[in-house]
Amino acid sequence: MSHEIILFPEANNALVNEIQRKLRLRMNGETAAKIRKDSPGKNKTLGASIIHLRELAGQYTPDQTVANALWRKNWRETKILATILAEPAKMSKVQLGIWLDECDTVELAEQLAYNLLVNWPLTDIIEITDHRIIWQTITLTNVIARKAVLNKLQDVEANLFINFTRTQSQAFNNHNAATALGRAFALIYRKMPDYRITIDEILQQKFLTSNFCSNITEPVEIEKQCL
Repeated sequence: MSHEIILFPEANNALVNEIQRKLRLRMNGETAAKIRKDSPGKNKTLGASIIHLRELAGQYTPDQTVANALWRKNWRETKILATILAEPAKMSKVQLGIWLDECDTVELAEQLAYNLLVNWPLTDIIEITDHRIIWQTITLTNVIARKAVLNKLQDVEANLFINFTRTQSQAFNNHNAATALGRAFALIYRKMPDYRITIDEILQQKFLTSNFCSNITEPVEIEKQCL
């Protein structure tokens, strides 16, 4: 048995093909062109909206083999659907690592975090995350923001993340990563007041101030973005 088959068991091809046919009905050339311009990545796109993708995913029961097959199609839309239809309990850390490695846009980092990784133990995500890869840092940071919005962020997780930002501060030099960190810290600041002094101290670090100080002042609006 090959490594590929061990990681990705065969899916119901008829079901995957049905989902792809429905996706094509949502094709929007104008939106696709805008996505390619604003969020370039390796994946092709049909231009379907997130709302339409959620509606489509709602027609199916989560299925890890289907999610794996959709992810491997390498379209923006199929990968986002995969994050919704995945079953965390049936997904190994090896599989998660592959998905993290292949995440290469802000949008996909958000969807992977909000739809799937919010249900994963944070210790596992930090263990897998390669802070040298910007998209993985953004994904991890979005998990924190999502957990905070849902009031699921535990003290031990907040401490783990804050320690990560201190020890891997260079990972947030990128504008997109610093913006994501601003959202996460703003939500922790609002939802978990005990961490405000700690966050204020981190905000004094030069590499952060220019990128997200404005985010820390608008936690209500940021919360809406993370829902």
